[in-house]
Amino acid sequence: MSTKPDIQLSDHFGYKRLIRFTLPTIVMMLVASVYGMVDGLCVSNIVGKEAFAAVNIVLPLPTMCTALGTMLGTGGAAYLARKLGQKHYRQAHGTFTVLVLLATIIGLATSALGIVFMPNLAKLMGANESLLPLCTEYGRTYMLSMVWFVLQALLQAVLITAERPKIGLWFVLAAGITNIGLDVLFMYVFGWGLKGAAWATFVSSMMGSLGPLIFFLRSKNIPLHLTLPHWNIYVLKKIFINGSSDMVIEISAPLCSILYNLQLIRLFGEDGIAAYGVIMYVNYVFTSLVVGYLTGLESIVGFHYGARNTEELHSLRRKSRNLINWFGITMFAAALLFAPLIANVFVGYDATLCKLTTHAFRLYALSFLIMGFNAFVSSMFTGIGNGGISALISFCRTFLFQVLAVLTLPQLFEDGIWLSLFVGELFCLGVSFFFYRKRLNKQINETMESK
Repeated sequence: MSTKPDIQLSDHFGYKRLIRFTLPTIVMMLVASVYGMVDGLCVSNIVGKEAFAAVNIVLPLPTMCTALGTMLGTGGAAYLARKLGQKHYRQAHGTFTVLVLLATIIGLATSALGIVFMPNLAKLMGANESLLPLCTEYGRTYMLSMVWFVLQALLQAVLITAERPKIGLWFVLAAGITNIGLDVLFMYVFGWGLKGAAWATFVSSMMGSLGPLIFFLRSKNIPLHLTLPHWNIYVLKKIFINGSSDMVIEISAPLCSILYNLQLIRLFGEDGIAAYGVIMYVNYVFTSLVVGYLTGLESIVGFHYGARNTEELHSLRRKSRNLINWFGITMFAAALLFAPLIANVFVGYDATLCKLTTHAFRLYALSFLIMGFNAFVSSMFTGIGNGGISALISFCRTFLFQVLAVLTLPQLFEDGIWLSLFVGELFCLGVSFFFYRKRLNKQINETMESK
């Protein structure tokens, strides 16, 4: 397998080059979301809708734990890209090694805590008496995977900075295919039920993290290497702050999911949680287009910001804004068109649940039209190292406004629960546009003045 990059961060990026560079990350995100969706399909159609509801109650917890790896990955990747742009190679290598060590420690700690306290946590997340045993069984096995997920979140982000996004794609493809095959083997052939789904996730996540780790250990012709750790509290603080926006997204989304589940079980019972679970799986697939693109973009922006290339930064800003808007329109149109088919694939065995899921997804899909711009502005600030503004935008869009909407709209009308994300993103649009016009251009232009 060749490790020579055909596109480097120092290149000029037109539309074609932007798509080519970010495409492996987009496909990687798509594959990861698809094999997560296959988990849900197998559980729903093999084990049943009660087990499917239990999975959707538990999943916010490991997502929150993985958020710490996302913080290290996005904050670290942007920082490492700036150091490479400034030609500070030794500091970049040593800091990368520290991040790998921290990710391992965090993953092991969250695994242990999750296994011990799973029954209590499942109750807090909305499990009733009938779902609690299923949640505990699935959750304790799933939490064994945390060390692999945290490492994977870090290493996949850094592979982009190391100019090897295609390598990350190959490892995710391998992990995805493994997960799908083991889902069928463990749940259908061996009859392991929910535990089978969790063990399939464990094996595939281990493959998805150990592969990139071995690549960094063995490959020499790459910009980043694992060396002796370079501990610097000030640097780590900057990485934590800069990556906090993506961590806010990763933590806020599952927290909101818990709040959604509590409202849905009150409004629609277990069918409501199952319908929301379908929407979330498909939402991950749709939004992976935007997330994959922005993940790749952050490293490009970070490099050119470190190299003080103002003209290229403005070009990236304009082109990315246009691409993100087209992504949103495409996702919205696809959601309207394919909602009945998606619902039938997941829950076609229950006509009432299928109808509810179709209706809910079409309302939820309105958010696709505007969520991309909010995420884009947040990512631009992450790339240029302004983690404070990035985190503020992320907090507003993924938590503050959405929580307010979830708490108030269902009180006004039943369908309000499905429109909560759209309303939250709509309110955040004003915040994002303000910082886009007032702060982003100013900070980019300051790179020219500091040359």
